[in-house]
Amino acid sequence: MSTPYPATSLDTTTTLPTESASTVLATNHVIAHTNLADAVIALETKVGVDSSAVTTTHDYKLGEILTTDKAVGKTATQTLTNKTLTSPVINVTSDATGDLYYRNAGGLFTRLPIGTASQILNVTGGIPAWRAETALADASTTVKGVVEAATSAEVTAGTATGATGAVLVVTPDALASSTPVFDGTGLTGLALTTLFANGVTTRAGDTASGDQTIAHGLARTPKKIRIVITKTNTTSGGLVSSVGTYNGTTNSCVYGVGYDNGNGSAAPQSGNSATQVAYVQQTEAGATGTQVAVATFDGTNITLTWTKSGTVHASNMNIMWEAEA
Repeated sequence: MSTPYPATSLDTTTTLPTESASTVLATNHVIAHTNLADAVIALETKVGVDSSAVTTTHDYKLGEILTTDKAVGKTATQTLTNKTLTSPVINVTSDATGDLYYRNAGGLFTRLPIGTASQILNVTGGIPAWRAETALADASTTVKGVVEAATSAEVTAGTATGATGAVLVVTPDALASSTPVFDGTGLTGLALTTLFANGVTTRAGDTASGDQTIAHGLARTPKKIRIVITKTNTTSGGLVSSVGTYNGTTNSCVYGVGYDNGNGSAAPQSGNSATQVAYVQQTEAGATGTQVAVATFDGTNITLTWTKSGTVHASNMNIMWEAEA
């Protein structure tokens, strides 16, 4: 008979035949040895050889245990190193869906039960904890809190609070698309730079056409300027004058020439221009030309672009300028 181990059961001490009392002893002896040999082979097959590649042997299954290792106990305190857990199910008493886990002060894996609606995760005493979320109130001019972005219509209307009752804040896009309501008339107590400046300068009457630059010092682009010019007719004593303005779009001026017997005429001459900021007319013997100018300005300078025609005496054009921002 062959051994039933390990296929179905363990061997028993019934290894000798009992079929008949008349069985020859030699036959019993041979059968006993055969059964023992079968059992030994079955044990070796189950245990396996050293470094066995047979996946059903104990040697193969326990091959990861090193010389000083021993099997892990279910309730023993032992340290596992370099282990990867794939889809583990970890239970730490009364576990529930949504629970969080953290390391407590003693180094133990600890469960934090899921919080309730509207709670937020906080840190108390160095460990995580749930607490009620702080309710945010609408902001006001004296209380911080929730604010609301103003619409362009609310900016235009000067509205203080929005639909939620919160104080409004003005964003650049809403301001850009609104109709400006602050034109400066209602502003007081502002430390502004100079809004008005004036000064004097000169230009030789016979200077060739070109630009004359005057620094206005406003530190901003003016809204308008005024140019006043006087000049004398040297041989006759007659006075030449021009008064003009420029508003960033239109140049205009009025001008005149006083009594001038050097030209053979006692009648004063005058006129106006809707395209020039200055018109200086020379009408004396030997000098019958003009110096006319158009103005432009920017955040730094006033520029007078002069055009000379005919003969103008060299005596200075005395220029007074005013700039207002």
